[in-house]
Amino acid sequence: GRAPYNGPGGLSRGSYPYQEIVWGLMRNPPNALWEPLEASYPDSVAIGSDADDIPSPAPEHSDPCGEAHLVVDDQDPEFAFIQGAADVQQSLSGGWSDSFYFQAPYSMDVPYVIGRWWPQIAEPGLYAVDHWVPASASVASTASTFDIAFQGGHFVATVDQSSSTGDWIELAPGDSFKFVAGQVGQVTLSNLSQGPSDAPIAWDALRWRRVGDVGSLPEGAACGSSSVCSGSLVCVDGLCAEACPTAGCAQGLCEAATGVCVGGSGDEDDIGDDDGGDDDDDDESNDADQDGIPDSEEGPGDADGDGVPNWWDLDSDGDGLTDAVEGSGDTDGDGVPDYLDEDSDDDGISDAEEGDHDTDGDGLMNSIDEDSDGDGLLDADEGTGDSDGDGIPDYLDDDDGDDGDDDDSSTAGDPDGADQDSWGGEGRSPGSTFGPGAGCACSQVSRFEAPLWCLHVLWLVGLCARRGRRRSCSSGRAER
Repeated sequence: GRAPYNGPGGLSRGSYPYQEIVWGLMRNPPNALWEPLEASYPDSVAIGSDADDIPSPAPEHSDPCGEAHLVVDDQDPEFAFIQGAADVQQSLSGGWSDSFYFQAPYSMDVPYVIGRWWPQIAEPGLYAVDHWVPASASVASTASTFDIAFQGGHFVATVDQSSSTGDWIELAPGDSFKFVAGQVGQVTLSNLSQGPSDAPIAWDALRWRRVGDVGSLPEGAACGSSSVCSGSLVCVDGLCAEACPTAGCAQGLCEAATGVCVGGSGDEDDIGDDDGGDDDDDDESNDADQDGIPDSEEGPGDADGDGVPNWWDLDSDGDGLTDAVEGSGDTDGDGVPDYLDEDSDDDGISDAEEGDHDTDGDGLMNSIDEDSDGDGLLDADEGTGDSDGDGIPDYLDDDDGDDGDDDDSSTAGDPDGADQDSWGGEGRSPGSTFGPGAGCACSQVSRFEAPLWCLHVLWLVGLCARRGRRRSCSSGRAER
């Protein structure tokens, strides 16, 4: 029969149990923060002595937001740039809470940037993940690549941010992901993009919506995805198993964000698993950076020391050739795959210098072509010098001597192919004879073995060649 709780009026707060305080605030909203809601109190006789018998108030409370959800904004402590923080730009309007960050796609002129949302999950479960697209013309990316690291693996979602709608969009429509309690799983977004180079990428709020419970399968049970395994168990090799922070890794390294081992034998079962309960694997997502090399093969190492793990690095060895171009083959058989090898063809010339051009048009890019200019001389023999000073390195110059003859037509008589007068001038046919009768084959006789008359003829030929005259090997005379 006492009056409902009404803030500072009437009895003190301590005189009311928690439920009556809530009911009182429903009827007497402080500072008119909401419309008053009438609430009935349970009859004192119906309460009885057992607290479990207390009936619920009417109307029953309902969550106006629907499903339980968690928002991590770009200004929250759970968000941070883990690379390139000094290189992003900030907009103070159009974002979830006005602010958002943006940057152009990564290139030779634009630094690499990674932003990470690291939520504090209160209740484990299956979550859908949404992204707030800022209402701003500063965002134009049609291919922003989000990496969702959930309990069991990774899912890569490519999102069109160009709509500038100022609304939530789902990163993986129809899919949900297993997140365990605490600050474990995460989502990252870098400025790696397959979209236009002038289309900025935005970092704004993410929302986790709890849409279901995790499964109940025990350790050792057969599984198709981690979502059906109970608790923090992950699906490894088709069986529910303890996460690697607890079980450790027989091979590879433990990735705490996913609870699975990466690298080594490549036993990260759920990398790329859509984990939405339909057990359909998304094979494309097994390759987070979409370079054609599986994440499990690239692993978490950082070959070029740029702070980007190989599985997420478009150019793992930093030689200027993308992993997609170099591939996982081993051209020189040294045990190092080309995408990690700084000199894939072992010719002494780095891949960075040789590049992905195909000078001789034989279908092999220079970085894996032993004879880049197709002149019959190995790049390893020709080297990077410039014998004729024409600005073209010898290994790419099919006329190193700049004498009008292809190097391959003169190699028999002039092994170095670059000396215009190592034997009195190039231009003669290999095997041409000098001198009367006995002959003096240029390709068979050295300076020290030839008769005196032969050396004299060679000197005359060289002299004539330098004076711009043609020579006659058969007579030994220089003719106009």
